[in-house]
Amino acid sequence: MSYEWRVAIPSGQGLYERNLSSTYPDSHIENLVGKTNKTTFKVLVAGWSALLGDSPVVMKSNKIIHKFLTELVDDPFNFTTALANLAHQLEKSLSYDELGRVIIDPLFDEFKNTPVFREYHEFYKHRDPRVLTYLLTFLNFGKKVVYKNPNLESNAFRAWTLKEEDLSKLVLPAWVSNVRAIMALIFEDWSEPAFFPKHGGGAVSEMKVIGTEAKNRRIRFSDDIIKLYIVNDTEGSVPEYPTPTGLMPTKSYNSQHSRLKFVPKTFDKVRSMCMEPVVYQWAQQALRLELEHYLTQSCLANHVILRDQKHNQIGAQIGSARSLCDTIDLSAASDSVAWILVQSIFPEELIKHLNATRTRTVLTWGKRKVSLHKYAPMGSALCFPVQCVVYSAIVAMVGIAESYCLDWRNPGCFDLIDLKRAWGFTHGKSLHKVGPLGLYPFKVYGDDIICDNTITSNVVDALSQLGFEVNTDKSFVGNKAMRESCGKRYFAGHDVSPFTFKLKSLDEELEIDAVASLIDVANRAGEWQYSTVRRHVVAFILHNPIKGVSTRALHKGKNPIKFSSNVDEALTIFHPEPRNYHLKERCFVPGMELRQDTRYYFQRDEFHHLGVGPLKVRKWSKKFDNFHYIEWMRSRYHLDGEVATCDQPPGMKADTLVTGVRWVWTPN
Repeated sequence: MSYEWRVAIPSGQGLYERNLSSTYPDSHIENLVGKTNKTTFKVLVAGWSALLGDSPVVMKSNKIIHKFLTELVDDPFNFTTALANLAHQLEKSLSYDELGRVIIDPLFDEFKNTPVFREYHEFYKHRDPRVLTYLLTFLNFGKKVVYKNPNLESNAFRAWTLKEEDLSKLVLPAWVSNVRAIMALIFEDWSEPAFFPKHGGGAVSEMKVIGTEAKNRRIRFSDDIIKLYIVNDTEGSVPEYPTPTGLMPTKSYNSQHSRLKFVPKTFDKVRSMCMEPVVYQWAQQALRLELEHYLTQSCLANHVILRDQKHNQIGAQIGSARSLCDTIDLSAASDSVAWILVQSIFPEELIKHLNATRTRTVLTWGKRKVSLHKYAPMGSALCFPVQCVVYSAIVAMVGIAESYCLDWRNPGCFDLIDLKRAWGFTHGKSLHKVGPLGLYPFKVYGDDIICDNTITSNVVDALSQLGFEVNTDKSFVGNKAMRESCGKRYFAGHDVSPFTFKLKSLDEELEIDAVASLIDVANRAGEWQYSTVRRHVVAFILHNPIKGVSTRALHKGKNPIKFSSNVDEALTIFHPEPRNYHLKERCFVPGMELRQDTRYYFQRDEFHHLGVGPLKVRKWSKKFDNFHYIEWMRSRYHLDGEVATCDQPPGMKADTLVTGVRWVWTPN
């Protein structure tokens, strides 16, 4: 079985059909994108061109579709970059005039050379959000496709190294004392946290360590973690909390560094990620949950909501409708929080915990160890909450200073005011309502910052002086009619978030995780009502070979992927009225009960397909019962600090890492 690379797109002449395999042989595609990216590129071309058949404005002519295909296949990377840049320009051109009307300035001539010029002209005339959604979808369609390209990692590593050099040279301004005053207010009620650690779900720096038991066996403790969490000094060498073995912790200094890797971000970029050592990942989870719990009770409770990004999205919607607040996005945010900054602004009683759970070195390319000048890389469980608190303190400092007509650049500018009372007057206590002094309440979620438009320029200035870089492409300020935050885009109060064609790198034979990714793309295309795109992606899923599925397992020449009306069912393509005629059936046949093969003892029709089977149970070893007791106790605590009722101690559990995809029979 092989996938026939072809398109069939509704057009003004009825249907544009073309067999791309005969027009563009594999040798030509491999010269363009490389052999390893051949399959990925084919799916992109089929899906992107199919999007022309889903236009909400006009049916495309065969000539326009053919021209688009030719330009895309001739120069895919430059073509994708040009359209993505045009999307940024379009978003930046939307603003309000003095009367509150949306204006589009300038009018871009570049759209005349794109297949969506009619849509752009229609949007220019009527400002229809539905048309803008389609435009942003089309222009950004190839942006999230992942290609295998080692040069991307080289470029990212160079940028990572330069950022470390910048942080090593960072000199903090004297006014950082004002941020420290805000941070003292935020953590005025902080007390020593309880220590209920747990392993994270991600990979660790130790090689070939997968699953909880493997992490338990390889855990080695640093001095800081032993002194601060494990051993109670008043009782000598008796562990205050049991280790995975229930004995004294074993110290080792051979693997106390994180390991740098890069993960895909866009078609032309990757982002850095670090895998933490087992013991640091273990301890970070304990401090992370204590920190998250504390923030829900602090003065940041309505400004930093770590488990729900919708409040940032609502803020972006309000900002796009009334220009009341701006959205600020930062570049390489997690790599820009300097350790020297964290030491300078956090209270001493918290710094000791941040220091004890922080890896000092990272293993980079060529097994070279590099000392870190950032607080923590992405991959640390504390990276996200700490950066949220840092940005919040900066925005709060500027907001209070502006409200009281103080100069935040002047060290000690808060010495003569009641800072706690000033916080209440400036930022209020409600989620999205303006406070007593007229400032929209700021919101911070990771590197997405929302603040009142009267303080935006000063916030940007303060961030820049502390080593942060504002991403101007994704930041929307002033009278702009667009806002973007946490993956949502809004135009004049309307949600215009585009459909993203998130496609991971595909092999000629699909791995099962790639199949799941493609199914998600097909289902989301259906939600956006891009039926032509959905049809082409589904055709690829059904006809391209899947690793481990032999041709004998196929029925009617199609892969055994189930269609289902249940949107939550795993590994299934959604359809309101599924038929599944392409799947093999088994029925009860008279006389079948006389056979030894009892698999056929059913009185109903069933389909044979790939699905998620039951959990395989792997029992814990008894020698780790102490550690599992900690994890069980940790899981009993809610964010409000109350202990949940549970009459079943940890005992034997199933390892969640052993779920898998297998053949299943399900009723029709």
